Amino acid sequence: MSEIPNMISALVDDNKIDAESHFKNSMAQKIGSALDLKRVEVSNSLIKGQPNTSVEDSADEEI
Repeated sequence: MSEIPNMISALVDDNKIDAESHFKNSMAQKIGSALDLKRVEVSNSLIKGQPNTSVEDSADEEI
């Protein structure tokens, strides 16, 4: 999380390229964390949302 203080320091020093780099790194970390959380939520909802069907039930159906 040291990217934000580094970005501010770069802006104070009028170093826009370093500030942009620190901003991009900070955003990449936050977006990556948010995506990881969403992946877990989606995978949990897929697992919980599946009905319990066994092989025996599907084999007993008439075609």
